Amino acid sequence: MPVKPANKDDSIIARAQAVLESGTVTSEDLAALLDKYRKLASRMDRLTRIGDRQQLQLKELNELKTQFVEILEQRVAERTAELRRSERHLQSVMDTAADAIVTVDVASGSVVGLNQSACGQFARSVVETVGQPARILLKGEAEVPTSGNHVLEACRADGSTFPWEISAAVTSDGATLVITGRDITQRLAAEREIHFLAHHDPITELPNRRAARIALTLAITQATGDITVAYVEVKNLGEIGRALGLEVLEAAQRLLGERLRAAVPTSWTVASWGHDFLILAEGDQSAAEASLTAAVQSVGAEPMMVNGAEVSVALTVGAVLAPRDGDQPLQLIRRASMAAFSAVRRGLPHAIFDAALSDAMARRAQLIGALRHARERDELRLFFQPKVCFATKKVVGAEALARWFNAEMGFVSPGEFIPLAEESGLVEGIGEWALETACQQAAEWCRADPSFIMAVNLSSHDLDRPGFVDEVAACLDRHGLPPANLELEVTETAVMGDRAAASVVLRSLGDLGISVAIDDFGTGYSSLSYLSTLPAHVLKVDQGFVRRMTTSENDRSIVRVIVGLAQTLSMKTVAEGVETPGDAAFLLGLGCTLAQGYLYGKPCPPDEFQREFLGRSLQEV
Repeated sequence: MPVKPANKDDSIIARAQAVLESGTVTSEDLAALLDKYRKLASRMDRLTRIGDRQQLQLKELNELKTQFVEILEQRVAERTAELRRSERHLQSVMDTAADAIVTVDVASGSVVGLNQSACGQFARSVVETVGQPARILLKGEAEVPTSGNHVLEACRADGSTFPWEISAAVTSDGATLVITGRDITQRLAAEREIHFLAHHDPITELPNRRAARIALTLAITQATGDITVAYVEVKNLGEIGRALGLEVLEAAQRLLGERLRAAVPTSWTVASWGHDFLILAEGDQSAAEASLTAAVQSVGAEPMMVNGAEVSVALTVGAVLAPRDGDQPLQLIRRASMAAFSAVRRGLPHAIFDAALSDAMARRAQLIGALRHARERDELRLFFQPKVCFATKKVVGAEALARWFNAEMGFVSPGEFIPLAEESGLVEGIGEWALETACQQAAEWCRADPSFIMAVNLSSHDLDRPGFVDEVAACLDRHGLPPANLELEVTETAVMGDRAAASVVLRSLGDLGISVAIDDFGTGYSSLSYLSTLPAHVLKVDQGFVRRMTTSENDRSIVRVIVGLAQTLSMKTVAEGVETPGDAAFLLGLGCTLAQGYLYGKPCPPDEFQREFLGRSLQEV
C-alpha cells in the first residue's frame, strides 16, 4: 500500500504513482517527474539520516527512477523505429523513381546517397559511390551545379560518357544538395534523326529543298562576290521508272546525286529538288558557270549501271546569278528552273536566265495585280476538306482552304497564288477574310454538330500583326462561335521567324480556348526542345511523308517518329494526304488521331460539305 506523503517533497511519489496508474504518459509528465527527481536526488544524503520514513521515500524514489528510465527507453526505441520506417519508405520511393536521384553533402562535396536509377545510369553501386566526391560523376570531374537545370556530360564507372539532363537544388537547411537527372542519349538521337530525315532527301541523302533554301539564304547574306545558282533538270527519270521500276529509278537518282557531288568542288552545295538537283557555286561568274556546265555534262554523258541495267540520263542546266538576277532564294531558284526549262525547249544543254524569260515574270505581275482586287470582286471562295477520326470514321471537323476564280484567268491554283500573296504581303487581307468567313460558317454548322471544329490557316504575317489575338476574339464574339470549335494552324517556318513572339501569340490564343496546330510538321526545324515549349495541341504530318510512306522506309520512319513524339507530348495528330485504305490502316496502327485526304473527301464548297459530310460517319471508307 503506498505511503501517504508527509511533506511537499513527498508529492513526487504520489504524482509518479498517479501518472503510472493512469496509463497515459506525456512528454510534459516526463519532464515534470525528471525535474522533481533531480531535486530530491540532490538531497539523498540528508534523507538517509532522517529515519525509516525517509528511507522508505528513498526506496520508492529509486523504484520511480527505474520506471522512469524504462519509459524513457521505450519512447526512444519507438521514435528510433519510426525514424527507421521513414528512412526505409524514403529509400523505397527513391529506388522506384525513374530518374536518377543523387544526394550530396554540401560541406564536403561527397555523395551521401543515390537511388537504383542512378546506380543504373552510372554503372556504379551504392557502396562504391557513397563517400566519393560528387565530381567523379561528371566528365573531367567538373564542378557540380548547386541550382537550376542543366545538361551535363556525365561519366560512368567505365569512363564512357552520356548526356545527363539534371535539376539541382539545396535543401532548406543548406546541408544537402539534391540532384535529379536522366540520361537523354535516346532523346537527342531521336532529335538528330528527325532533323536529318527532315533536311535530307530520303533517296539521295543530299540536302533537300528546305536545306537548300537555308544554304542559299546564308550564301546571299554572307557572300562577298557572285553566287551562281544552277538548276539541273533530269529529263528522263520518269521514263526510267516506267520502264525499269521504282527500285531502279531511286537507285539511279541516288547514284546521280553521288556523281554530281563528286564532280564539283566540295565548297559548292549540291541539293535534291524533287527529281532534279540544285547546285550553289560561289566565285567568279564565268569560271563558275564554265566549271559547273562541264561537270554536269560529264556526269550526264556517262551511262550508269543500276541493278544490272545500263541507265542513261539527260541533264539540262539553268543558271542565274545573285545578286544580279535577284536576292530572294525562291525567286532565284524559280528563275534558274525557268532557264532550265527554256534550255529544254530549245534543245540546249544549258541556259542563263535573261529578259527572254520575262513571260513568266509577266504572269507573276498579272497574278499579283488581279489578286489585289480579288476580295472586292468577290472572286475568293472557301472550300472545306473533311477531317475524320481514324477510330470512329466520324467527320469531326474541316480545314478551310482558299480558292480563287478569276474572271479572265479562270481557276488559279492555290499553289500559285498563295506563295505570291505571301511574297507581296496580300496574304494579310486574305487571311482576315478567310478567318471571318470560316467562323461564320462554323457557327452555323456547330448548331447542327456542337463538337464540330473548324481549322483555319495562319501565316507569319498574322503572328506579327499587333492586335491579332484581339481580332480573333472579336471575330468569335461576332458570330457566337465557342473558342473550342476553332483550330488555328501555323507552319513550323512561320513560328521560327521569331519564336519568342510567336509563342506569346499562340499562348494567348490557347488562353482563349482555341486549339493550335503545327502544320506540315517534319518539313522544318522539328526540334524537340522548341516543340516542348510551344503552346500547341496538334501536330499535322506533312502530306509528302504520308504519300511516300508506303514506298519509302525513310518516310515511314519520319511518320512513326512524329506520331510517337505527339503521343509523348499528349498532342493529337492529323495525317494529311491520306489517299488509300493502306495509308489509313498504317496510320491507325501507329495511333494517329485524325485523317485528312482524298480517301475521305476532296475540298468542296460549303453546301456540298454540309450535304455530304457534316455530322456523318464515313463507315464505308
